[in-house]
Amino acid sequence: MFDLDFSNPALSEAELLAHLTARIEEMLTHEPDLLMSLLYRNDVEEKAILAALQPSPNETVSMALARLVLERYKQRSASKKRVSIEQRDIPEGWEW
Repeated sequence: MFDLDFSNPALSEAELLAHLTARIEEMLTHEPDLLMSLLYRNDVEEKAILAALQPSPNETVSMALARLVLERYKQRSASKKRVSIEQRDIPEGWEW
């Protein structure tokens, strides 16, 4: 997702945010449909996306969207840690 390895422990949150911001800025310019598709596919809330797309004197649109993506990743990681599904409980073809 977004050409980043979120699980890389060598990257700090600030570095991830900087990389995400740059990638999202590029996608806003050249691949806006793909960007929106990735946001929806990763369950970033539509209301939050619409709010982030509004001009703000405090941060760019790409920075606001990057913050949403990073926050969603953290939520997904926490959820995966809380919910433990044993491999034998997953039907064939549904494993990841």
